[in-house]
Amino acid sequence: MAYPSNDEYQEFYAAIGRGIVMWAEIENKLSLVYSYLVFDTSQAAQDSFYSVSTFHAKLNLVDAASRSGFIRMENMGPVMGRLKAWNNLKNRLSSLSKDRNRLAHHRVILYGAPKGAKQSNVVDLSDINYELRLCRPHIPTIRPSKEGIEEFTKKVNETFSLPEIREHIKKVNNILEELIRFSDPLFDELGEAKLKRTTEIFKQISGSHNPDASK
Repeated sequence: MAYPSNDEYQEFYAAIGRGIVMWAEIENKLSLVYSYLVFDTSQAAQDSFYSVSTFHAKLNLVDAASRSGFIRMENMGPVMGRLKAWNNLKNRLSSLSKDRNRLAHHRVILYGAPKGAKQSNVVDLSDINYELRLCRPHIPTIRPSKEGIEEFTKKVNETFSLPEIREHIKKVNNILEELIRFSDPLFDELGEAKLKRTTEIFKQISGSHNPDASK
């Protein structure tokens, strides 16, 4: 019987931490897209975005704003191209969010598959090499029998191993890079548009108080 080493524990938890931090950065970039779509760079816009509890709800919030937001800002960029790019990002983020929830909410277990578990009704529990995995909470204790192993095997597909976590991180990193390229220019354009509008309003106010300004 072999258990994970201290290095394996550190690698496993480090991978979980890296994944969670990357998803936090994705939420940050989504908040910039949301600010662009509602034409608001204030802290109130950020607070309203982060008041939404779940990632899926945040994604739906941005998507709902995109329907009118990109059209309203059409003078600042190609609407259809940005809508298409956003829909692509949204669909991929939605697909990856299931594994994001695993990182955030599943518990760590020691998983080991005994040799010959499918051939025998009695399993030798001493012949197990354990590995760390993330697993959905409240899986029942497995009996050392063929029936118990079969019950556990049904749950294996719901666990998250270190290689799977690393593969997930690669996918998240790729989409994060795309989201950065998508969101940062939008936020820069929004800042320029807000400055332009503020300048125009200031000129109008100044002109209304200065009769000579129109001469």
